[in-house]
Amino acid sequence: MASYLEDRQIQNHTKIHFDVLDVTWYEDTTFYLCRFRIKMTMPDGHDTTGDMMKKIPKDMTAVLPPN
Repeated sequence: MASYLEDRQIQNHTKIHFDVLDVTWYEDTTFYLCRFRIKMTMPDGHDTTGDMMKKIPKDMTAVLPPN
């Protein structure tokens, strides 16, 4: 998930670093519904932590919205 977030940053902008602190998930027949606790750190050292939910197919080929 951290790589997914870092790879989707806007080009020519200050790089933000993402750390996955925790993951909880529910397993369905074809996907995992995941809640990620993410720490986001700015280059100047400021940081914040939050949660995001994503649906991930069992073959791990995509990261989808949870709905």
